[in-house]
Amino acid sequence: MNSCRLACRAWSPAAAALTLVQALLIALVVAVVAAIAIPSYLRARQLGAETSVLSDLKLLSSAQQVWRGMDLDGNGAQDYWTYDVAGLWGLPGQDGAAIAQISPAIARADAAGSGRYPGLGTPGPHAGFFFTIMATQAADDGGGTYQANRGKVNRGGMEYAWATHPSRFAICAYPSIYGEGDARQHILDERGIIWARDTGSASPTLVFPSKDPTSASPPWVQFE
Repeated sequence: MNSCRLACRAWSPAAAALTLVQALLIALVVAVVAAIAIPSYLRARQLGAETSVLSDLKLLSSAQQVWRGMDLDGNGAQDYWTYDVAGLWGLPGQDGAAIAQISPAIARADAAGSGRYPGLGTPGPHAGFFFTIMATQAADDGGGTYQANRGKVNRGGMEYAWATHPSRFAICAYPSIYGEGDARQHILDERGIIWARDTGSASPTLVFPSKDPTSASPPWVQFE
């Protein structure tokens, strides 16, 4: 009987109301913190993706310039490699060793090309992006293919397909999952300028949009 009285004294409508108010305050604080922290986290993640793709594209641009200037494929011509991105790592030089002008991690992010080169490993995105060689020049810039010269070469007992262009190339970086991190696609050509646009899709852009991408509809913006 005494224990019942004590329990009844311990509970009261006022105490219950206070507990409810405390719970509501805690929930409010959690909601406010989440409203501040989640957008900040997502923005930080996007900035990280932007920094990574910018760095990767600059490396790819430099690799193309070195490839052309030093005739790394040994075909006797100064031209850009336009068959795939992975070949900038995996195509064997005349000595039989992989040319390795880019890192294996970036080469593996060529979803279509990475399987062509032994030892490269399983394809997968790099910092949320895949990379591909673009196929066609802008309609207002001739509209020609970037694979002007095509053929096959035997290196180390294996046959490799190749494609080059004497003065042009273009590369597209596209998100592995659209809507996560930086949703924009990023493109560059032999001029070394990077352009970005949200295309509304994770499918890569294969045709360069315009000689001046800012004049495309909708426009691409210069990305730095």
